[in-house]
Parts: sequence; structure tokens; C-alpha cells
Amino acid sequence: MATFRFRSNRWQARVRRQGHPDETRSFLTHKEAARWARTVRSGIDHGSFISPTQAKKTTLGDLIQRYIVEVLPSMKGATDDTIRLKAICRRPI
Repeated sequence: MATFRFRSNRWQARVRRQGHPDETRSFLTHKEAARWARTVRSGIDHGSFISPTQAKKTTLGDLIQRYIVEVLPSMKGATDDTIRLKAICRRPI
């Protein structure tokens, strides 16, 4: 569900879906806000929407750990690659 309200000479669009965090953004026109809300709703429904706030919080270390858990077990040289990737995670970048 999307709601729109006029605040400080701008239109604020808020998209709320059960099981997902609220997404809010401001626009100059109501038309732009409605277009963005439709895009976000369809992305959430199809499972292709990635929240910008969630993406900004993801670190390289998080991605490496996920790769170690999800991808490396099915690879031939998994033990060697795991050692190398964990060493990368220990050092500050």
C-alpha cells in the first residue's frame, strides 16, 4: 500500500508491505511519487526490490562471509579459498 502526503513543498511517498521495512522518499510532484511507489510495490511483489538503506549497510566482509557459506562448499578448492578469504576479512581495507 502506498500513501502520499504534501510536506514542506514536496510530496512524500511511503510504501508499506507486510514483512518488509517501510520505504519513504520525497518528490517535487505527485506524479513522480506515484511512479516511484508503483515501481517499489512491483519490485517487492516480484522479489527484485533491494532497499537502498539495506544495501548501504552491507559491507564487503558480509558479502565474503555469505560467499563462504553459500558458494564455496560446492567448489573444488573450497578449503584453500576459505582460508584466503578469511585472511582478507581479518585485515582492514
